[in-house]
Amino acid sequence: MQQQIDCPNCGQGVQRVSRTQAVSKGPNVADIISAGQIRMMMQPIVNVTAGETIGYEMLARAVRQDGSIISPGELYASAREQNQLFRLDRACRIAAIETASKLRDDLAVFINFVPTSIYVPQHCLATTVDAVRRCGMQRERIVFEVVETDRVQDLRHLRSILSYYREMGFRCALDDFGEGFSDEETMKALRPDIMKLDRKYVSDIQKLPDKQRMAQTIYQQGYKQGAAMLAEGVECEEEAAVLADMGYHLQQGYWYGTPAWDPVDVDPEKFKFKDQGRAFKRC
Repeated sequence: MQQQIDCPNCGQGVQRVSRTQAVSKGPNVADIISAGQIRMMMQPIVNVTAGETIGYEMLARAVRQDGSIISPGELYASAREQNQLFRLDRACRIAAIETASKLRDDLAVFINFVPTSIYVPQHCLATTVDAVRRCGMQRERIVFEVVETDRVQDLRHLRSILSYYREMGFRCALDDFGEGFSDEETMKALRPDIMKLDRKYVSDIQKLPDKQRMAQTIYQQGYKQGAAMLAEGVECEEEAAVLADMGYHLQQGYWYGTPAWDPVDVDPEKFKFKDQGRAFKRC
């Protein structure tokens, strides 16, 4: 049976949802949120040309009472089953802001959000904006990153969310460029500040000419839109070097640091790429 309900975030928007749901076998998301068990890990984002860490992506985890961690996949799957996606996404954004406020004030902060959890941006995101104000963070430091792009059906609604973030002084990024979003006209309509190259094009890129060609095409698309291009999922020196050669100076991945509870200091040696037997130059 279908029933119309108010937005659980703010009571303003409406959505039609099924009231007939299977009982979730996953963790109780409402209890996790109420108990304040959402924590943030962080992974460094670097500029390979400057040889420095320029920011961190905040990565949500739920910590059980015994200290064990609930994976994001399990947590968000349970939230959908329990109709708690709205509350969970809001709690994660606020936890990310509170954690990021303890970082150096010259570092960018990437905060994920699920666009399908937001109905009316001005109302649903009010608590997020209030958290930024309460924590005294500079808005230009914060990059709100769209995740689960494959689930986005209403691009006009997504554009309204990104426009609202920009009006409030924040920046926006699209995750998985080349996968969830790949159409150049769509990119022109959304106008992201940063585009993240999907990791499927990053893995073993130094060995696979097809991936190199695709990554270069995507770079050119992003460049034409005026977006900064970031390669994520970089796991070895060879991948880092090839991507840097293409112009992907912003990079993220295990090569530079795994997600951790505290900020990771990236080893300066990670930026000193050796000659990989190819004409390598910094763009």
